[in-house]
Amino acid sequence: MLEKYSYDNLEFISLKKAFVLIVFLLVGISSCSDDSTIESTLPVVSHTVPEQIYWGGELTVHGNNLGLSSDSSYVLITAEADSSIIVPAADCIAWSGSRIIFTMPLHTVSGTLTVVVNGIKCDTFEIIVNKLPDLEMILIPAGQFQMGSDYGFTDEVPVHSVEITNDFFMSQFELTQVFWKSLHGNKPDNYISDNHPIHGLSWNDAAEMCNAMSVISEYDSCYIAAETSYILDPHANGFRLPTEAEWEYACRAGSTGDYSGDGILENMGYYNSNSGYKLFPVGEKKANAFGLHDTHGNVWEWCNDFYAADYYTSDSVVDPSGPENGTRHVIRGGSVSNGEVYARSANRSFPDSDYSNCGLRIVRDLQ
Repeated sequence: MLEKYSYDNLEFISLKKAFVLIVFLLVGISSCSDDSTIESTLPVVSHTVPEQIYWGGELTVHGNNLGLSSDSSYVLITAEADSSIIVPAADCIAWSGSRIIFTMPLHTVSGTLTVVVNGIKCDTFEIIVNKLPDLEMILIPAGQFQMGSDYGFTDEVPVHSVEITNDFFMSQFELTQVFWKSLHGNKPDNYISDNHPIHGLSWNDAAEMCNAMSVISEYDSCYIAAETSYILDPHANGFRLPTEAEWEYACRAGSTGDYSGDGILENMGYYNSNSGYKLFPVGEKKANAFGLHDTHGNVWEWCNDFYAADYYTSDSVVDPSGPENGTRHVIRGGSVSNGEVYARSANRSFPDSDYSNCGLRIVRDLQ
């Protein structure tokens, strides 16, 4: 009995081991011959948002198996000229298995994007990089208008006919903070959102912004550095600040009342009564007849001219450019901190030292 029991037991054990061995071999053969298991773990980029990006903009890379942030993971952008820019995982805004968010570095050019996860590269992905976001410029036709107001402040009289003899381009919106990011590679200290207007600029800051926009767009710089300020080069083909006359002409857009567009300030801009003293993204209010937004309220807009209280009694009525010298420059349009009287088309003002609500709208001459 003992011998028979031992034999049967050994026989059972042998059969069991054989079965396990066969299963193990089958699984091993399957895992070695099926490349899909290996491929399914490789990093893959599916698409980017937005499809086109600009310097300083935030790009989101969507995909699979992108891993987690590590010292050996990075985003590689390679141009056709074999120049490459590396964005380490540690410098990215976010890095997860399915999404990577990073700020596009300055001077990046279009090419291919590759995500490297712990030393493993994904397939390359085509990417289009622009220097600046889209800058909507409106063509303002030459013409005549009545400048000033008989019912405003003393520096707004006399009302007089002014002729603008040349067409010019003017930005449809006040320059937004996304342009600051594209020029500087970072957010301004008073950042709110990409679509909020740039604010807190002195006149010199505004002139420097114009020059930076010109350089990045491959135009001539309009402002030449002087001792403590800048001098306008009238022959340069880049961006500049509008003259007072150009600003009021563009703001009025054929209107003769206090406010352009439908003539109702509530519909045309943000001022202290409807803003809660907070800035708003550009373009939320109605456009005037030229297609310009926010010429009333939101932020003050710098003009190129020096301020003079008697400006209208002494300057030319054909393409006036303001006094030859002065100590303060003009701002126009009012802001979210000011009442309706300051948002009028004819109102003229100047800041002493508080530039918190001062921004800019830029123009460019036809060449």
